[in-house]
Amino acid sequence: MLDCKEEDVLLECLTFHWSIVNYKKPPVPKSERLKVRREPEPELPQAVQEAMADSRAAIISMCNIFMNIIVLEPRFVESSATFSSLLKFVLNNLTELKNIPDNLVLHGNMAVLGLLLLKQQAKKVKKNDFSICRYIQSTIRFLWDAHNVDESNDASTLVVSMTYKKYWMELMELWFLGMQTISVVLTLVPWISEFIVETGWAQGIVDTLKKVKACSLPPNIKSAFEDFLCHLVETNASVVPIFKEHDVLTVCRNHLFMDLGKAIFGD
Repeated sequence: MLDCKEEDVLLECLTFHWSIVNYKKPPVPKSERLKVRREPEPELPQAVQEAMADSRAAIISMCNIFMNIIVLEPRFVESSATFSSLLKFVLNNLTELKNIPDNLVLHGNMAVLGLLLLKQQAKKVKKNDFSICRYIQSTIRFLWDAHNVDESNDASTLVVSMTYKKYWMELMELWFLGMQTISVVLTLVPWISEFIVETGWAQGIVDTLKKVKACSLPPNIKSAFEDFLCHLVETNASVVPIFKEHDVLTVCRNHLFMDLGKAIFGD
């Protein structure tokens, strides 16, 4: 594929399908803008909805191909102009994707693809690039919203959120890969840690885990959260007093976060 420069064709194809998925209605004429609209927005024509569904599936397939190339040919991706263009495309466009259930799996694929690209092309990233901040915010939303305790029967069990449950078989591996990759990206692009702290996501993880019954976290989820929090502490020491304010000691004790406890409180 790479010998034939198929990655260029894939990027062109992705751009085409994105224009269908991210369909925008024609602008309203000036003469109509000030009129009071009493009728609800009409639904998109059936043909448009079907085309959008087909294009979502196509983009998800292309994301999987790109992810496989990144894993199998990391050195090629580091220096590839096409993959640099792909990263820019993800950074600039993910935040424009409409936040609806139909787009959730697509959102997850694009978010994790962006993280993998950031990991491989970290040297090219400019500090405080606003497009990265907006992209990270959108990616955090995907990772943050996946679990909660509020929707569990006893409000003390971590569960997959109702919005994600329908699609969890398609999203589960993406979520774990996203958590793993954002932890690595933190060490390669450390200034992102400041933005993550500002969003309140890390503090939100601590607050949520504090409500969860002791030793009830599945091992893979426990590992994903602890690894991320450890990388954040190692990258940005200023988060330590913030975690202490949120009673991270209780979280470490309840869920046996030994590595996180050492990173924050020492031996």
